[in-house]
Amino acid sequence: MEQTAGTGTTLNTITTAVSGIVEVNQAITHSTQKQRDASAEISERIAAINELSEKSSAAAEHTSSASKQLTSLSDILQHLVAHFKVS
Repeated sequence: MEQTAGTGTTLNTITTAVSGIVEVNQAITHSTQKQRDASAEISERIAAINELSEKSSAAAEHTSSASKQLTSLSDILQHLVAHFKVS
């Protein structure tokens, strides 16, 4: 009978330990899911930043091109105005 009581106590101890392990596994699973979600959000934001950087670069190139065209037009205009004489 003592062995049966000891076995019951041992099984209760094992059951309690397994329940603790299950709780820890659930906490790990929850934390892993939160990290996965955070990583996905970071990835999306990095992609958005990359897209904005590409748009900004294209806009800067367009601005540079327009600036060069304005400089050229200004030179032409100065050349044309130089032909006029003020009386």
